[in-house]
Amino acid sequence: MRRLLALSVLLGLLIPAVHAAPLEVEARVDRTRAAMGQTLRLEIDLSLEPGRPFEPPPAESLEFPPFEVRDAVMTREPSAGGRERLRYTVRLAGFEVGKLTIPAVSFEVGGKTVKTAPIQVELTGAVPRPDDRAGEIRDLKPPSFLPIPPVLYLVAALAALALLFLLWRAVRWLLRRRGPTPDEDVPLHVWALRELERLQQEPWLGEGRHKEFYQRLTDIVRVYLARRFGVPAMERTTPELAQDLKRLDLDHATYRALRKLFDEADLVKFAMYRPPVEDALEQVGQARVVVERTQPREEERP
Repeated sequence: MRRLLALSVLLGLLIPAVHAAPLEVEARVDRTRAAMGQTLRLEIDLSLEPGRPFEPPPAESLEFPPFEVRDAVMTREPSAGGRERLRYTVRLAGFEVGKLTIPAVSFEVGGKTVKTAPIQVELTGAVPRPDDRAGEIRDLKPPSFLPIPPVLYLVAALAALALLFLLWRAVRWLLRRRGPTPDEDVPLHVWALRELERLQQEPWLGEGRHKEFYQRLTDIVRVYLARRFGVPAMERTTPELAQDLKRLDLDHATYRALRKLFDEADLVKFAMYRPPVEDALEQVGQARVVVERTQPREEERP
């Protein structure tokens, strides 16, 4: 009799515990170690109790700072166990080296909030090798000492002085740099479209001069943004300029096009990335669309 009573109490405790929650969420990434700028695939699975009123947020509204959302889609998966299933598939990219956290995402159903677990990933400055293993501590190699000829000290000192001189000249050049000067006799948007057309005719991409091409492209767009909206675009880094653009009255597509352009240009200029020619020309087309979308309306023109 006592055993039956104990079994009844145990079953009474277990039944509420196994009762499924109205909404269950699970998030995962395809890998937790990648190179800066590489795409991470994030999947968020939702399992919903049937009959529960639930309005899933649009995929394009999801944000995961400090990561950039390259694209996001939501699909309905086949039901399992009598529960409705949804899946968000998000492609992310990060541009900071180190350990970063993909933040939690909140969903509300029936007045309750359910969150995914944050996911930590590590971004490196180079593509990880296949044999790299996270957390592996390798033995240090013993130090080796070689005699250094005295003449090398003199060469090193002269090289350091030359490098400092070049850096000083480069800093002076950067401080004086203001980008291309718009023609005051034509409207700003007409000047920008004309400069983009000229850039598209340059042979730089065919000659492998991607850095010069992207430098000129971003200069044109930065000068246009500075003159059109009054933001100090020429002095801003890409993250700083992105914050300025968020404060402007730009539609989402225009902001995303500008952010993608500047991020890709940074990879070309600082990470030796060389995109295909068609991708580079597509960025010129996107810049042209941005200018056409943001040009002054008739009532704004002098």
